[in-house]
Amino acid sequence: MPEKNDIPSGKSSLFARLSVNSYVALLFIVLSLIFFFLIPYQIEKPKLVMGRALMDMTPTLFPRIATVGLGAMSVLFFIQTLLKPEENPFKDLDRVALGKYVIFLLILTAFAWMFDPLGFILSGIIITAVLTVFLGNRNIYMVALLSISVPITVYFVFNKLLKISLPEGLLY
Repeated sequence: MPEKNDIPSGKSSLFARLSVNSYVALLFIVLSLIFFFLIPYQIEKPKLVMGRALMDMTPTLFPRIATVGLGAMSVLFFIQTLLKPEENPFKDLDRVALGKYVIFLLILTAFAWMFDPLGFILSGIIITAVLTVFLGNRNIYMVALLSISVPITVYFVFNKLLKISLPEGLLY
């Protein structure tokens, strides 16, 4: 007598083992491939002074490293979902938690929209403050310290140490 977990003869065993996480992993594999090939067309070429670039590294280096990392992690995650399937983690998610996820994604989308007109530092300060408060920090001194120090530190590391320019915006 067949058990409940037996796979019907009409279905492939691979498709029967795919979960929500498997589809998410496949989506990110496809996105990483698309991003990898679009990077050269989406990133501005560096300024040349007397025929030489002002930066030591090409501006496409870090996006390519991040994209390769995303693709590699997605492949590993996909393999993990096949070897150790799990139930849908979003099945028992209540409306409040789902609303928080949506708001979080909207805040990050706002950061992407503010990035060019306001520049990295100003948009980073605003988004860091909003996310810090949204995630539960109510200490105004800690919010101010994080909101100012994190974007300025990241800007310094990228601009001065790595010689990778970030949008400057209204502050310059």
